[in-house]
Amino acid sequence: MSKGNNASDVELQNFREDLQRRGITLLKRLDGGGFGDIFIGKPSNDFAGRYMAIKRVVKDRAMALEAEAIWEYMQRHRGQTNLITVFNNWVIGEGELCYTMELADDAVRREPVPPGGDLAGYSPDTLLARREVFGSAFPLEEIDGYVQGLLAGLAQLERLQLVHRDIKLPNILFLGQQPVLGDLGCLVRADVDLPRGIAGTWDYLSREQRLKSDKNRCFCYEDLYQLGEVIFRLALPYSTYCEYVKKCKENARRRELTPVPHDGLTEVAGILPMKHAKLLEDFVTRHACADNPDCRFRSVADFRMAWNRLMERVNNPAKFRRRLVRVGLNFGIGIFLVLVLIQLFFAHRRVAEQGQFDAQQEMRHWLANHPPQATMTPQADWEMPWERVLFDHGNPNYDPLGGVLSEDWKTSTSSLGPILLTKKGKIRAALPEATQDGEKRELWLWWEGYPLQPEFEIQFLLLSEPEKCEFAISLTYLIEEDGHQSVATRAPIAFNHIVTHAGFFESPEMAREEGSTIEHGVHLIFANHQVVLANDEGIVKTLELPRELEGRRWRLGIWLSATEPGEVSLRHLLLFRPIPKATGE
Repeated sequence: MSKGNNASDVELQNFREDLQRRGITLLKRLDGGGFGDIFIGKPSNDFAGRYMAIKRVVKDRAMALEAEAIWEYMQRHRGQTNLITVFNNWVIGEGELCYTMELADDAVRREPVPPGGDLAGYSPDTLLARREVFGSAFPLEEIDGYVQGLLAGLAQLERLQLVHRDIKLPNILFLGQQPVLGDLGCLVRADVDLPRGIAGTWDYLSREQRLKSDKNRCFCYEDLYQLGEVIFRLALPYSTYCEYVKKCKENARRRELTPVPHDGLTEVAGILPMKHAKLLEDFVTRHACADNPDCRFRSVADFRMAWNRLMERVNNPAKFRRRLVRVGLNFGIGIFLVLVLIQLFFAHRRVAEQGQFDAQQEMRHWLANHPPQATMTPQADWEMPWERVLFDHGNPNYDPLGGVLSEDWKTSTSSLGPILLTKKGKIRAALPEATQDGEKRELWLWWEGYPLQPEFEIQFLLLSEPEKCEFAISLTYLIEEDGHQSVATRAPIAFNHIVTHAGFFESPEMAREEGSTIEHGVHLIFANHQVVLANDEGIVKTLELPRELEGRRWRLGIWLSATEPGEVSLRHLLLFRPIPKATGE
């Protein structure tokens, strides 16, 4: 076979014999494709006489590129009805590619050629053939049928990450009267770098695709530009279509980078009503084939959604107007709700400010009735500031009396009760924990402090609505090993008590439940090398400070557990520690 699409008699005979050895009978030659010749044949052992198309790609026309594309397609294509099926492929002669595929419908009858039917006068039914015999613009309903079928095929290619790169009127075939994407010679994967040079048909390429002579990585959405070009050509009356094609061919001959403008649909007379032509022109020029790539469709789903919306406006304009009314109403309701939310925000802010004021008043009352007791060491020039180490009342803005929130306090809880978080997402405090029948609720707090000061006091309110709960406080030192800290396994200081209405008891046997007090002010005091646990009634227990705790960083743990229905919580958790006055004042 010589260069181009003409075959000598000798080459044609050799080709016929090669096909015969492979069980294929050559019947007829059709017009050549872009990279080779197209024939009609049939399997020699197929007594039904079904036909197939045969394509032979000449060696010097990018055969390697087409061979790779066909192989990739055969491996990944799984019978999508709007994509042509390739049966098999092989290399013949001096490295020329040959492959067989479905035969398109007959253009005259617009139906498949029956098995064993007459091939005289056969020509493939393509969208170009239909365009050339139709004297006016295609009806929009017919264009919609073509577009829906082609979008189904492109969706399959998009899922397979394959790019067709040559969607045009002659490459859209009809099989069983359904539009099919044919001529796979330019098909490639979307994630590979390709050799230098332009692929596809210049008339159908965007400016970006025409610039790909030195950087040729393709993307699936580029096929959608060519589909928009197809839609535009179908919407033109035939005379205008011929003038447009003439301009495109001249544009291609000069290798102009800017495509011929997609306009004029509203300026020509055709079957399309003016409003339909306007909608189509806007669809093509502003989206599908827009000059600005950012305005084009980036996926088949986006293209299909916009196209279906256009068809809805054409077929049911009243419904579309009702939709616009609904959108307007929804927008108005949205604005109204935003204004309401703004009012609620400021109202909530006023309530929060009042709540903060009330909480401050409550804290002042608490401090008046529970003053710190860690004043046993007679040292001059010491003041007694306090440091708040836990949120209170569930209000993150609550900061009564100017207390300082410690960054070392951590909490944990065994339930999914309400908690407060810091800005960094760490748990800051657990709010009151409610218990239910048969469930155990625990609240576990710990605080890693600095080396022990000469004296300090931790003070909080223990609220225990159940008649009995378990309460423990432990003081453990931290061990430094290779720059890492760990907690000692033994707690040198530990207070374990049963808490009832009547007070604190070291064992369940000693606990008494009579009494009415369910709120206990708890003081943990360190002074004079002693650790003292006290409540509102006085000192509960005193322990000597072990020497291993002196001068070390330490961890204070508070554990609270209840199994009876009710509420247990810790509130007003404060740290009092003496701070020496600054010298040199």
